[in-house]
Amino acid sequence: MSEHPIPSREERQLCHSKRDDFMACLNKNNIIDADKEGSGECEPLRKKMYENCPESWASYFIQLRTMKRRQEMQKEQIAERMRKKHEGQK
Repeated sequence: MSEHPIPSREERQLCHSKRDDFMACLNKNNIIDADKEGSGECEPLRKKMYENCPESWASYFIQLRTMKRRQEMQKEQIAERMRKKHEGQK
C-alpha cells in the first residue's frame, strides 16, 4: 500500500491551480527547463506547487512541460529549415 493518501477532489483542484500558476510564470519568463535553468522569479510559485501537490506529481508536471516545450522548439526549427529550403528553390 502507498504511504500517501489519495488526494481529494479539492486537493487535486488546488494542486492543478498551483501547477497552472507556476507553468504560466515559466511561460511568461521563457524558461524552458526549470530544473536546469532554475525558476528565477517563479521560485515562490514552484514552492507553492510542491506544497500543494504530491512530490511525484509536481516533478512529473515539470518533466512533461519540459519535454513538450522541447518538442515544440524542434518542430519550429524543422519548419524554419523547410521554409528556408523552399525559399531557396524559388
